[in-house]
This record gives sequence, structure tokens and C-alpha cells, in this order.
Amino acid sequence: MLQQFFEKAEALEKPAAAAEALAQVRTADEEMLTWMIGNVMADDLPVESLAHHLYVAAAMQIQAARLAAGLDGSRLVPIRVGVCPACGGRPVASMVIGFHGAEGARYASCSCCATMWNEVRVKCLACGSTKGIGYQAVETGDEEATVKAEVCDTCNSWMKILYQNKNPSLDVVADDVASLGLDLLMKDTEYKRAGFDPFLMGY
Repeated sequence: MLQQFFEKAEALEKPAAAAEALAQVRTADEEMLTWMIGNVMADDLPVESLAHHLYVAAAMQIQAARLAAGLDGSRLVPIRVGVCPACGGRPVASMVIGFHGAEGARYASCSCCATMWNEVRVKCLACGSTKGIGYQAVETGDEEATVKAEVCDTCNSWMKILYQNKNPSLDVVADDVASLGLDLLMKDTEYKRAGFDPFLMGY
């Protein structure tokens, strides 16, 4: 999967630095790739080789999603709050969906395999607390914001929550990256981000 992904990625237009990182990771030996895979799985990406790791992370997400898609969803059971029942990964964010028959339900989305699972609406996905939960948006007091930071005063963490029921075009991964302004806003607060997204590791 890594090599197939690298070959496809090579054909994409990209900045010179990204092209150089891809060329280096394509020629990496098995030991180096195994080390990088381990870093991605541990949610610990070295800053000095972040670009290289992002290519590996993207390929791993494709592989994990492929494997998760083959599981019997009816047999998946909760592990604990904020943990993917398919692969054990952390959520990238959560989403209040607008699907027919499930309007207003909240689903967490796995940063590794993209599996979505139901979670209680007002609940911290880092520690499981239902107390001290609040919401912040780039525009203070904007009740109509479709991407917010759900903050927890119990563990001082935050995670993005997207309101697809207000904007059907929202996508958990794409709009997590697209809402970088919210990350920059929360960076200056006492809260630490609980959700994991390798494509925002530089911020």
C-alpha cells in the first residue's frame, strides 16, 4: 500500500519541498519505513521529518479504512469513550449528523481508519466527563457556527465538533484542516487538543 500510494502521489503537483520528501521516503529501506509506521501509530510524528511521515500516514489511513470496511459493523462494541471500536484509534473530531432517521445524533470519526461511532452529545471524548463542557468558535458568541471547539474543564482538553445538520457539505477530515483558524484560536487558551490529525501536526 505504501509503494502504491507513493507512486500515485508522485504524479500530483506539489511544492518542491514536498516532492523532495516524497523522493526520500520512496527510497527508504524497510527498517526506516517500519520506524515511521510506528511513529504514526503512536501519534508521535518527529518535526524534523514531518513531511515524510505525512506520506506514510496518508497511506496507512487508506489501508486502515480498507480493512475497517471489511468488518462486520454489528459485531463492533465500545471499548471506552473516545476510542475507535474498529482499530482503537483516536478521533479526529466529532460530527452532529443530519442523516434521515438520525438527525442530531453525534458521531466520532477515527483519525486512523475513518470509522464513525455514536457518542453522547455533551460529553468529553478525552475523559468521558459530562460536566464543565462548553463550546467556542472563531466568532465569539456565534451560535450558528458549524465548526466549534468542544472544551472540557475537567481535563482541560478540547476537540472539534462539526454540525453537518446545519451544513450537509461538511467533511470531518477536510473541514478539520479547513478550520485551521479555530486551532490557532485554541492554541492561545489553557486547553490542549485531544483529537488527532497528522495533517495539522505543524500547528
